[in-house]
Amino acid sequence: MIPILSCKVAEAAPGVALHVRPIGAGDVLDQLDSGEADVALTRLVDGGQRFKCVRVTDDDYVALLDRQHPVATLGEFTLEHLARIPYVIMTSGDDDTGFVNDALDNLGLSRKIIMHVPLLSIVLMLVGFDRLGILPRRPANGLAAVCPLVVKELPFTSPRTELSMIWHRGLDNVPAQRWLRGMVRASVHG
Repeated sequence: MIPILSCKVAEAAPGVALHVRPIGAGDVLDQLDSGEADVALTRLVDGGQRFKCVRVTDDDYVALLDRQHPVATLGEFTLEHLARIPYVIMTSGDDDTGFVNDALDNLGLSRKIIMHVPLLSIVLMLVGFDRLGILPRRPANGLAAVCPLVVKELPFTSPRTELSMIWHRGLDNVPAQRWLRGMVRASVHG
């Protein structure tokens, strides 16, 4: 959604510059408290007394792998594929793909995790390699649209992941803040 956000902001306010950076869940509240960040997109669902937290979207998970991978052209993506193909974990947020382990455990299988990388590096770790990643559908589709990657449906029902926008309650009625939050909401829905 960041590319859509940047286009909407550039169109509505050409003089505004966005500073987008990955935020770890551990220090996001400190960054909002100190004013280092105006809003954050996170999996947090409760901001407590100091922060307002509003769900902006939810997503399911899919597998992402190189377009030339032998499994990419198969109609069905199986649990055996999940166990056999080396796995790259995305570290830009908390890895919450433990549900894959649960699905594999039921068949006596396990995944082979070979590396942990930030989202920005995952393309380089998948393209041209016998590896896969499991990501929320929205970023996976975005990457597959511009990179030689393919999205495969998981062979079981994926849990949903929520994405919330959070900000300091003291900024609730600041016009520029309200405008920015409106731009973020509009970007989620295209």
